[in-house]
Amino acid sequence: MLKSTKSASESGLCLQAEDLQCKPCEIVIISFDQKFATDEGAERLSKAVGKALGNKKFTFIDTTTPNEKEYILASPHAINGLEFQAVILLGADEGRVPQTSGVSDISQHFIKYSSYNLLYLASSRAKYRLLLLGNKLNGVSSCLEHSLKSGHLMQEDC
Repeated sequence: MLKSTKSASESGLCLQAEDLQCKPCEIVIISFDQKFATDEGAERLSKAVGKALGNKKFTFIDTTTPNEKEYILASPHAINGLEFQAVILLGADEGRVPQTSGVSDISQHFIKYSSYNLLYLASSRAKYRLLLLGNKLNGVSSCLEHSLKSGHLMQEDC
């Protein structure tokens, strides 16, 4: 599913641990947006999305061991080899996956190739459920177009 980040968090469409009958620490939110890839970013995300998740807390996986009652926030690079009940990909939209600003023509193919690899790595960490959230204004990531056309992903506009 591809959903708008703002609408999804405001209406509570994010995955709940209770829905999956698992602990919050078994759900990872993987951010493709660099502004959430720090402890301060995790705190901002916790405040922004916390209401939709029932005021839950987040742990940034690179710096601390997750608490059972906290959702895990990670960068796509930090989750290699890990597995979770559910994965939420935050910022999986055009402009962030693949990154388009400040990229020269020569490196565009490499950036797109790297984006495919990161999307595969991040999405394959989910055991049971995968949710992709993106900003509707940025549009659907060009890396996801084939999956949408073939019916492997379903797009819902919020």
